[in-house]
Amino acid sequence: MELARVIIGLAAVSVPSVAQAGWQYTQWGMSSAEVAGASGGKTQPLVFDPNSVDPMLRDHLPEIAADAPTMHAPYQTGGRQFDVEFHFSNDRLDRATLHLKAPLDCFKLAGEMAAAYGIPDKHYERSNTSWWRDKEKGNHVMFSAWANEQCTITYQPLSNKSDSGL
Repeated sequence: MELARVIIGLAAVSVPSVAQAGWQYTQWGMSSAEVAGASGGKTQPLVFDPNSVDPMLRDHLPEIAADAPTMHAPYQTGGRQFDVEFHFSNDRLDRATLHLKAPLDCFKLAGEMAAAYGIPDKHYERSNTSWWRDKEKGNHVMFSAWANEQCTITYQPLSNKSDSGL
């Protein structure tokens, strides 16, 4: 009986939990201070500049400002350099967007994303954007590439809501 409890306890610890989901050294729902600490001091603040917004979109400044990242950090993996932007809602991490610093690698990165996540759950050819549901790690993953000049990978938490609708 005691052995059964130990085995069940070890299994529970080893199974990935959506509550622990996040991106690399972060977990969804962390405060900006917690993300800064988890980064080992690599994060830097980002200040929203309303003058950087396209004049055609100025009527939407409050929404754009609310969605703007508030901190960023360098990140390296697979020999590639990224700038990671952290987005918060009510000072809780809800999205991490990786911007590839060497855009000529976008085509290769797209292939690596497909190899890692398989066939996308959704793909829009027109915008060259693919989405995956990584249930194992509890993340939505989105890859976007623009004319091989810029590409991003965005991680967000999977919704706790049912996929069946309302």
